[in-house]
Amino acid sequence: MKTAVRFSTSATLVSALVSITAHAEGPQWRPHSLQADLGLAVAGIAYEHRFIPAHWFAVRGALQATYPWYTGKDVKGISLELRPMFYFGSLNAFYVSPFFRAASIRTTEGGSYPGWTAGITAGYTHHFGAHWMGRVGAGAQYFAYAHFVDATKEVGLAGVWPDVDLVVGYRF
Repeated sequence: MKTAVRFSTSATLVSALVSITAHAEGPQWRPHSLQADLGLAVAGIAYEHRFIPAHWFAVRGALQATYPWYTGKDVKGISLELRPMFYFGSLNAFYVSPFFRAASIRTTEGGSYPGWTAGITAGYTHHFGAHWMGRVGAGAQYFAYAHFVDATKEVGLAGVWPDVDLVVGYRF
């Protein structure tokens, strides 16, 4: 009887140590991340929270400098972004993410005014070691950054343009 108890206890300890070692070497579940967002039209900082137990869903908020340089329009500003993230897997996974940005925009011709952007991206998130992650994705967005200076002159930017996600983050 003593031999069976000792073996069972030893097997449990070995199993626990193997489990701990396996998790320490690869990506671990960490629900929070601070991120550097270096997208096509924005650069900013973000916080993302993945919800437990549904590892496939997260909410992300970002404060970003907005400058859609590739449109040829003189539009700059600051924006707040909110986006749900839908992952198809738990850690290293493909994702789809609709997003909305509220912005304060300025142009050289039209002063400052409110604007917004909405879009969707899809891509891949990969985790490196215990704390680091990277994300690359592409999609489309609609800019509503235009307004009329007078009854005939519109300034700013309105229309559908490409979107690129380039994100590096620290998970904790």
